[in-house]
Amino acid sequence: MAKITQHDFDWSVTNRRVVMFIPNFKRKNLLIPTLKRFKTTLPDQDWIFLVVNDGPHEDLSDLAEYNLAYFTFERDPAVERNGCMIRNYVLKRLQCEVMTTRDPEIFTEGEDHIERVAKIKDIIYRPIRMVELQEPETPKILANPTVSVEQLGHRAIHTLRNPMEPRAFHAGFAAHVKRLMDIGGYDEDFADYYGWEDIDILHRLVQSGADIYVDNKVSTYHIWHMRRQKFLKTVRDNGLAFESKRKKNELVANEGKEWGNG
Repeated sequence: MAKITQHDFDWSVTNRRVVMFIPNFKRKNLLIPTLKRFKTTLPDQDWIFLVVNDGPHEDLSDLAEYNLAYFTFERDPAVERNGCMIRNYVLKRLQCEVMTTRDPEIFTEGEDHIERVAKIKDIIYRPIRMVELQEPETPKILANPTVSVEQLGHRAIHTLRNPMEPRAFHAGFAAHVKRLMDIGGYDEDFADYYGWEDIDILHRLVQSGADIYVDNKVSTYHIWHMRRQKFLKTVRDNGLAFESKRKKNELVANEGKEWGNG
């Protein structure tokens, strides 16, 4: 199939109740097992996966059977990957009511995640926990995508004992698109990769008046993958930026200004 970019993409396909938005950065091999594990009773016309290649192109046309649309986000001029920029670009163009999001290497277990997200009112939806799987489990999952989670070893379990717990906010959270638009989307000051922009948007959603619902029937699982040292430094630097904004009471980012490059 011909390469689809943001200039060719038909946004009308997102005119659903729910869009599960997945930014993809060279992780098709990890996306495939998460799609193969996915099950829902919600009719296809009510929801869709939207996978956006963040820079490097991967042909995802062979995954259309999973109710998936995709495009490659090209920048002119090309710049370093910016997770907030791509999220804002998508958010401003979605035609759905509810957006839920996760990374390609995260899958859900328990009750029907999409069906439960489709029923939410104007709240912040969060799964109860994220399980980080061990490194040796990744080849097992790639070889057998439907392997039972009970057979998989984990390195950490992050359970939400407090709804405001920031860890793993990107893993399956959902909110109404209008609410996300009203707060100005993601703060592009948190430029590289991901990390603290999730904590920032969580605080701003709560500041805007949204309540948090923690779904104790749904868990997420993170397939182990390599992380570059730059990622670890970025998370640390973004943490310092967040703390600086918090101390100045400037967490309501984007207010009164444009959305950056989104």
